[in-house]
This record gives sequence, structure tokens and C-alpha cells, in this order.
Amino acid sequence: MKKNNNDIMNARIIANHKLYMTKIKRYRKLGYDVEKNREYIISNAKPLQGNILEVGTGKGHMAIVMGKEGFKFTSVDNSRENLDIARLNMKYFKLEDRVTFKKENAENMSFIDNVFDTIITVNTFHELKKPIKVIEELIRVLRPGGKIVISDFSAKGFNIVDKLHQAESSVHTKKNDKKFKDIEEYFVNKHFKVKYICNKYQQILIMSEEDK
Repeated sequence: MKKNNNDIMNARIIANHKLYMTKIKRYRKLGYDVEKNREYIISNAKPLQGNILEVGTGKGHMAIVMGKEGFKFTSVDNSRENLDIARLNMKYFKLEDRVTFKKENAENMSFIDNVFDTIITVNTFHELKKPIKVIEELIRVLRPGGKIVISDFSAKGFNIVDKLHQAESSVHTKKNDKKFKDIEEYFVNKHFKVKYICNKYQQILIMSEEDK
């Protein structure tokens, strides 16, 4: 019997979820809980309010947790493949109505100035070739009084990622040598208040504009 479009889509969603769970289980086996670490980021970054932007969708790990917590937001990534996978992940959890996915270059986004109240990016900054250019773009699209949240792996977190890639016979490379201290200093020089938080695997910077 010929499959209809819904059957094909459901098969894609289920197959994609199996791949998603395989990755989650591999991380857990190495000691890293993807969902709990994203919950940790959100709990420390709250309140996340107003018009929310996630930069660096990836496979949708952060989007899933944000959707489960009830946030509505826009999520951007430069990879159409990542966005397709993230969209399937959100569909599996019936969270697709919580997010608007867009293909964007984080160095030069199509959004107008001062449009987002909250911007969050997780485990993306080490992947950026021009991190300062991206920071400038985040500041451009942030509304006055808004908040920027940047989280990336700690040294132990990167160690877990390296082990995972080795197990998958792949190589994980950082695309820039910026330290969190460099990012923090940049925002301070731009007159932001900066709060640094960390756990075993994640570092978090929370930036808000200083009162003028």
C-alpha cells in the first residue's frame, strides 16, 4: 500500500528521534546529561522574557528544553540540515508551535535593530570563526535593557565532547581561541553588567545593559 505524506513524515520523525536518543545516551554514558545541563542554564538565566532569540539551533537540544518549559521563541542556525533535524525533534515532542526556525548567518542577521528582549546561545561560541562579529550582531538586535545569555562547555565539558567524537571516529575542533574571560571583558567594555556562573560541564555569562 502506498504511504501518504503523513506516514512518510511520521517515519522521518521516529527515525530522527532514534538518532537523537542514541546521542543523548552516549553523552549520559560519559557523564553529561544534555537536558539537565540545559535546564541548569535556563534556571540561572531566568527570567527569559519578551521576544526571545536562540542563536545556534544545532540539532535542537536547547530548543526542546525551552519548548518544554513553555517559552515561545525564534531559533536561528546557518545550517539548513541542522534546522531540518531540529524541526523533526520538536515535532516528535509536539513542540513545533513553540518555535520559529530561520536560516541565518549569526554574523549578519536579517532582523532589524533592537528587536529581541532576550538572546540565548548554548555550546555555539567555540564553533564561531568570528565570535566578536557575532557578539556585535547580538548587541545590535538586542532591545535596550535586554539580556544576552552565552553558555559553552567548561574544560571538563569539552573533554566529554572530545571523547564522544573519538568514539564516533570523528574530530571536534574549536574554530576560535576566545576564552570566556575575553567575552566577559568585551561586554564590560560595552557597558554591560556581566554575571558568570558555572557547573562541572557548562560556563554561563549573563549580560544586561548597565543603567545610564
